[in-house]
Amino acid sequence: HPDLELGDVVIGMGSCTDSNYGAQFHLPGTFAPIADFDLVRAAAQKAETMGIRYKVGNLLASDVFYGDSADEWKAWQKMGVLAVEMEASALYMNAARSGNQALCICTVSDSLVTHEETTAEQREKTLAELDDLAGMLLDVGKCVGESELEESRDELAATGYVKKTANRRQQRALPKSKPY
Repeated sequence: HPDLELGDVVIGMGSCTDSNYGAQFHLPGTFAPIADFDLVRAAAQKAETMGIRYKVGNLLASDVFYGDSADEWKAWQKMGVLAVEMEASALYMNAARSGNQALCICTVSDSLVTHEETTAEQREKTLAELDDLAGMLLDVGKCVGESELEESRDELAATGYVKKTANRRQQRALPKSKPY
């Protein structure tokens, strides 16, 4: 998105996809994967208080690192998509299917618009800010402990909708809970 700069945070309110991931749910139409509004609002409020530049909006979860068409992203941009990543759509579908909350928060590491890229040092700095922002969701009680996250992953794995993994970057649905 032309208004985004390197290091900006994008809070994914929804996620478009070029994937066929949702077909496994055998829905009679197209599902629109969205984040949990309480998590979106909490993340936006915390970003505001932390002085972090952010935008809230649609992401594109793409299966493709480098496609045949260098300008394909422009069609998504015309539809208001802010950024491209690879997991939000499946994360939001898994959360919806399992009755859980989910949110994808990204930082801009490179720009399809300006062709700028962050350095390793810049990525470290923005990832530290992102960790602080994401940690806030844990602090306010939106997410419960790791054991309950593990139970949630076990339940999803049992349904066949997501593979169980110990990788912390793997998509995770946050169990529903009330703030303290």
